Formats: sequence, structure tokens, C-alpha cells
Amino acid sequence: MKAQRLVLFFLACVAFFYSCSNGNSSNVDVILFQPKYAKGFRVVKIGSDTLIQFLSDSDSPTVSHSVSLSEIHPERIALLSTTHTYFIDALDGMKNVCGVSYADRIQLGKLQEQISNGTTQNLTKNGDVNLEDLLMLNPTVLFSVPFEPTQYQTKLPNCTVIPTSEYLEEHPLGKAEWMCVFGYVLRKEAMALALFESIEKEYLDAKQDSSQGKRKKVFFATNNGSDWTVANDQSYWAILLKDVGAEYVGSAWGKGNLNFDKERMLFALNEADAYGELVYFPNVSNVSLSSLHPEFIQTVPFQHKNIFTCNAANNGFFDKALLEPHVLLQELMQVMVDSTFSGNYFQHTH
Repeated sequence: MKAQRLVLFFLACVAFFYSCSNGNSSNVDVILFQPKYAKGFRVVKIGSDTLIQFLSDSDSPTVSHSVSLSEIHPERIALLSTTHTYFIDALDGMKNVCGVSYADRIQLGKLQEQISNGTTQNLTKNGDVNLEDLLMLNPTVLFSVPFEPTQYQTKLPNCTVIPTSEYLEEHPLGKAEWMCVFGYVLRKEAMALALFESIEKEYLDAKQDSSQGKRKKVFFATNNGSDWTVANDQSYWAILLKDVGAEYVGSAWGKGNLNFDKERMLFALNEADAYGELVYFPNVSNVSLSSLHPEFIQTVPFQHKNIFTCNAANNGFFDKALLEPHVLLQELMQVMVDSTFSGNYFQHTH
């Protein structure tokens, strides 16, 4: 199980470090909802039908999948990502959820109560979604993860499959804006938009506050064992650090993740004022980067003790945090200036 979770962690890292671009397509009568930040979906009217359109991430974006609102019956919802659960919970839709994956990783008392009393079933066994259990649940709506190989629509012909790719959004507010997809599915689009606008306001307020401080050069990466994954300068991390008032260093313009060996890491670290690392250590309160990477002790951030971590094993960074980009921004502001700071997502370390 530990090995499987590490694999999931690194897959999630790839999604978070990855950046993509999307666009629009033709043959639409009216665009009912055009996201401000998200690029993977929109809501349109074609004739008498209202559709959620899911957009591809290719260089020439097209509609890859459409779901008619008239065909969505959200009485029995199954969720294949822990992230989905937090979106549904924010919209008070947990009573509709009949199945979830990785229930042990979801820190929601309401869900755990539903699992205990049998209202909701944990679909994950031995680290994988149990297809037989899912089919027996017979959900009417399935929020799927597009990179999974199983063709759920053929397995569940009477179920509406929602390909949920919020993890591909490069803007922190773009990830949160997928709240509106869940809102349309639950027939709570007004509530979803209001919640998103509240998140957006807090994020933009925090961004405005961050512009008052001194601009630091910050490098961020995650270790893969033999090398490090570094996000490019159009990615989620680049945008988040830019919005916190920092200058993101160590990356190159373009798509996809970058792989740094030790030599490139040393060069990048000496160009930076501060260094942050995404780590995965269950039940460890504070991870020492100096102990993990003694080869970097002589670099500028380590010498000046301007180093911090985000321990994704404990803090909900890959799920709940998508609804709290404003908290991420606020904590990043603090961890880069306060050598004693320890927040939910970011901790200053040694």
C-alpha cells in the first residue's frame, strides 16, 4: 500500500507540475458559462439543449466530450478521485454520494459516517478501484479521472460519466473553478458560482497583499529518488509563486515538466533566495530538507535557512487544497518571511 501511494503521489505531482492550454470550438448558439480561469470546460446552449462541454488540451483545442444537462440524474453519484469529494461536500451534496475511492484518505466526518452506516461504499481495494463493486452500485453519475484506462461509459451505459480533469488546470483559480461543473451536475450552479467567487475574492485580496512585500527569487521542485521534477514557467507552481510576489527561477518556457539532475539543481539553488520542496512523508510533522539533501547544504537557500516543504501525505494538498488556493497563497507569503512559520500546507524547515 505504501508503494502504491507513492506511485499515486508522483502521478499527482506530474499533473500539478504539468501545464496545458485549451480553447473554444464552433457550432454553439449561446455560451452560458465561460470560465475566467479554467480551460477544460464550458457550458453552452445548442438548439434547445444545454451542454457541459469538456475541452481537449491539444494545440488545436476541440470539444472532446459533451454531457447534456437533461440526461444528468444526480441521485446516485460515484466519485473516483478524493478531490471530487471535497467539491461535492462544499455544495452540500454528500447525501447523493453512493461510492468513493480512497475513502481512508478523505478527511470528512460526514463521509466517514456515511461509510460506517452503509450509505456510501469505499470502492478502493488493494489500492485500485474495484470495478465489480462499482457496477453493483449502479450509479447514475460517475465523476471519472480521464487518464484511467477503463471505459466506464461502456461498463455503465445508463450512467452519465463526467470526465473531470481539474488537475490539468495550470491556474490555481482554474482548478477551483471546476466547482461550477459539480454545481451544474447537482443543479446548484448558482451556489457553486457564489462559492467560487468567494474563493476568487480571497485569492485576489491575498495576491494584492503579497505585492507589498520584497520580491524573492524562489525555486520549487519535488524529488523522484534519482532526480527532481521542476515545473515550467507557465505551470501551476509558477503562477502561484508569481501571485505571491516571488520570481520563479529554475524553469524554462514551454509545456511539460523538467527533469533536473544534481548539477542542474545546484545551479538553480544558487540562483534562488528560497527553496521549497513537495514531499510525501506520512505522519511526519516536519521534514528536514538538510537531512534529506546534505549535498545542497552549501547552496544559498540552505545556508540562509530559507527552505520550506509541502508534505502532501498529511495536508490534503492534492484534494482539499484545490478549494483553498487563497490559503496556499497566504501561507506561501508567510513561510518565505517567517523562519518559525508552520501552516497546514507549508512549513519552514531546516
